[in-house]
Amino acid sequence: MRLLPALYWILAVASLAAGGWPQWGGPTRNFQVPDAGLATSWTDQGPKRLWKRDIGFGHSSILVDDGGQRLYTMYRSGDDEVVISLDANTGQTLWEFRYPAPFLSGMNMDVGPGPHATASYFPAQK
Repeated sequence: MRLLPALYWILAVASLAAGGWPQWGGPTRNFQVPDAGLATSWTDQGPKRLWKRDIGFGHSSILVDDGGQRLYTMYRSGDDEVVISLDANTGQTLWEFRYPAPFLSGMNMDVGPGPHATASYFPAQK
C-alpha cells in the first residue's frame, strides 16, 4: 500500500482553498490556490502533519469539499476500484464505494494498476 503524496499538500491547504478543490487541478483546473496567508517558508520539519493513513495504489487526485471537511479520492483494492470519502480532520473513512475493475487483456499498466482517474465532487444544490 502507498500513501498518496498529494495528501499532505492538500491537507495543508484544505481549509484555505476557497470553494474547495472539487476536481482535478482545483476549482479552475490550474493547480493554483488563491493566496490566503500561506506560509512562504517552513521549518526543517515541514508543516504540521494532521494525520497519516495508507490506502491502496492509485493515481487519483485528492478532492476537498467546499467546507474543507471532507476529502475524496480513489484507489485500487484487488480487482476493485474504490471511491472513498474521508474526514479531513481525522482521516477516518466516512464512506466507500467499490466497483469491479478487472484488468483486461491488452491494458497498459506500465505506470501502475490505477485507478487512472479522479472522481468529481458536485456540491448539493441549495
